[in-house]
Amino acid sequence: VQTAAGAGGSFTIVTHPYTSATDTDLQIVADGSSRGKITVTVKDTYGNLRTGDTVAVAATGLAGVVLSPTTTTADSNGQATFDISSTDIGNAAIQVTVNAVNYGSSFTVHFKSDDRTPPTINTQSSAFSLASGDIISASEGVSITVSLTDPGTNASGVDLTSISVTVTDSGGGTHAGTPSTAGCTVATSCTVTWTPAATLPAGQYKIAFSVQDNNGNIQTQEWTVKVTGGTQLVNIAAGPSDGSGVFNPLAGGTMKFSFQAPSSGAVVLEIYRRDGRMVYSTTGTVVPGYNEIEWDGRGLGGGHIANGVYVFRLRASLATGVTEQTGKMAIFKK
Repeated sequence: VQTAAGAGGSFTIVTHPYTSATDTDLQIVADGSSRGKITVTVKDTYGNLRTGDTVAVAATGLAGVVLSPTTTTADSNGQATFDISSTDIGNAAIQVTVNAVNYGSSFTVHFKSDDRTPPTINTQSSAFSLASGDIISASEGVSITVSLTDPGTNASGVDLTSISVTVTDSGGGTHAGTPSTAGCTVATSCTVTWTPAATLPAGQYKIAFSVQDNNGNIQTQEWTVKVTGGTQLVNIAAGPSDGSGVFNPLAGGTMKFSFQAPSSGAVVLEIYRRDGRMVYSTTGTVVPGYNEIEWDGRGLGGGHIANGVYVFRLRASLATGVTEQTGKMAIFKK
């Protein structure tokens, strides 16, 4: 609502579509058919309604704006009503006159593109990306890495400030936390972290990541994850990195040791012959969720170790405690 007073014994109150330069929900779609309504109420200086005055509206700054009508007469309620639409995107300045007198009553109407398509959330191809079934830390939260695109017609880009993360348990209860988009300065590589306000009890959770484009279209992706509440590494696997099923280090192959951890910390990978002699050892860091360590088949002395069956041991010192787990693997050099 805008008010303006001036010479000539009258002033206007203009009610118009409340549109905003920052809130796309409050903008008019520039498709030529979506309309806003402008109502001009004409009163005298004492606030009494005036009837029969000629009210006109005009638009500048945007060529595709259509006002219908452009001139009309105030009715018995002192009101004159106009429709406004546009085929162009942008801002239109609207000027109102009463009986050809400009009382200074003007305002801006914002038009957005006819984009009804929400942005696309693309999970990274890396195994380290968040996936349903992953374990997350009860206290350290979760890290989500995605790329975001806006494929809509006349799309105007992704609004990175709109990103939100919601975490609910299996009973539907929502858990408070703090999302950080510090790692999300560009849409092509966006990392958001969410840290719980209080330690999450063991159980299953749904993580919902939401983002909208600059036209207000919202997209959400969900993952179902678990909090174990323990110290054990889980989903431990060892196999050739190329997925061939045969670990042949002479052909350049590597062995991948993967596991999921309930919290961050450090890990030691040790490999032993069946007689108990250690042939390899390395250390690394652990993050909550998926982790992996690669080994090229060389021993402590730098040479390739012999064919055979070996025992590997993972010793992890985590925020939730210390754990040690073992497994077997085989090497077949050709």
